[in-house]
Amino acid sequence: MRILVVGAGALGGTVGALLAESGEDVLFLETNPARVRLLNETGLFISEVGKDERCVRIRVASALEGEAPVDLVFVAVKSYQTEAAVEAALPVIGPATRVLSLQNGIGNTDVMVRRLGKERVLCGITYHSIQHVGPNRLRYRPGIKPIQIAPETGKPDAALEEIARSFRKAGLDTHVVENVDHAVWQKLLHNAVVNPVSALTGMSCRELLDDEHMQGFMRELCLEIVAVMRARGVPIVDEEDPYRPVIGSLRALGKNRPSMWQDLVRGNRTEVDAINGAIVAEAHRLGLAAPQNESLVRFVHSRERQKILKKEEIARTIRETKAPVAPASAEPASWNGGGGLPSGRVPLETAPKLKELLREHHADLQAAADDPGRRVAWCSALGPVEIIRALGITPYCPENHAALLGASRQAGRYISRAMAEGFSPFANSAMTSDIGAMLEGQSPLVSVYGIKGPPRPDVLVFSTNLGHRVVRWFEYYGGVYRAPVHGLHPPVALREIDRVEVDAAIQQMLRLLPAL
Repeated sequence: MRILVVGAGALGGTVGALLAESGEDVLFLETNPARVRLLNETGLFISEVGKDERCVRIRVASALEGEAPVDLVFVAVKSYQTEAAVEAALPVIGPATRVLSLQNGIGNTDVMVRRLGKERVLCGITYHSIQHVGPNRLRYRPGIKPIQIAPETGKPDAALEEIARSFRKAGLDTHVVENVDHAVWQKLLHNAVVNPVSALTGMSCRELLDDEHMQGFMRELCLEIVAVMRARGVPIVDEEDPYRPVIGSLRALGKNRPSMWQDLVRGNRTEVDAINGAIVAEAHRLGLAAPQNESLVRFVHSRERQKILKKEEIARTIRETKAPVAPASAEPASWNGGGGLPSGRVPLETAPKLKELLREHHADLQAAADDPGRRVAWCSALGPVEIIRALGITPYCPENHAALLGASRQAGRYISRAMAEGFSPFANSAMTSDIGAMLEGQSPLVSVYGIKGPPRPDVLVFSTNLGHRVVRWFEYYGGVYRAPVHGLHPPVALREIDRVEVDAAIQQMLRLLPAL
């Protein structure tokens, strides 16, 4: 079967890769030229939760000129991109081509029907949970229910059964049904309750489940949506407790975060209009109110705007400040006989001494870790290292370890490992790579300095002069190693220091010292 997958993101990448792996002729259409090049060169690495990762070689194009008609167009873009996706696929839509949507929200197939007619359009739902764990890596959890596909005409035929067989051959449990409207709304209930709350709070499904305040709010939100579903005539899966199936979804998803959270983290537009916004629109059509959904739509749009404006500001600053840079010389450095600066790279005469100091420091770090009578403190590099040393405690700086990961070109593999655990909402790349290396139990300190790796901390001490994300970073390590965590919070961006700032610093120091 010839298949075009429009969008090589989480859903399109996973389903398309599985179809290609099973022997189908799959072509991906992707608008991002950098992603097209990356996926064509490296393939797509996919893994099911709890199983080994594998690389699937795929074919990705940015245009369809010269391509023959396909049997199936699988639209796997965000809901607000549906119309553009259909237009882009027109060159390969022939007389017998079917167009399938498994997108979130409602209203996507309405867009397709207006352009293509009911006879071509298939509507489906999937409960797969998929996360990006790297630029060309996806990790997925199979759906708690099978994929369901239905024709917009309400009349399944042999061509649709063939599509379902291809999906099943790829390991995607798929059922053909006459109508998925009720199932779409039942899935919409889960998405509308979980997605915006996780996106706005940054909490994983497991964390939401363990938070009684969030659970109270989410139950009320669920009941508001259920009222709209009942008015629309949609059966409720659990009439006794409509929120109970949502709890089951949260448990099944565990550490995962939904796609709306992933969109906000990347500074992208979300699908909130096709999810909670669609519920608000349907409520108004039925003469009902949906104030909690309406508020969530506003909150998410506000976060979108902040993220997008921030991205635009960064891009503008780079454009305004970027100046032409002459390429660096690759020649060895040599001293200019006529005086002045040397040509080429400047040799550091202190480099051998610096290396010697680093070797001595790490050897002492290992000695402290092995000596029950000595204590080790993990410190932020610009934080209270001097105090730690004065108290006879040996300091270790995770930031330096993260820098070593980057310098040894190992950060990328560890970033994907940490992102799979859901750390990106609070960690920058240095923090994320350091967390990933810890989770993998690996460290360049072993090969570079001949020690056993980062020492186990007796205490962790940070300063927020690095930014407040360091708090979550150190608190995480404190939880892993069951060690106390203490912090200093200096004032931010002061032009003048008054007595109140001095007193605040003194009080923080006085509280810290007895704790150490």
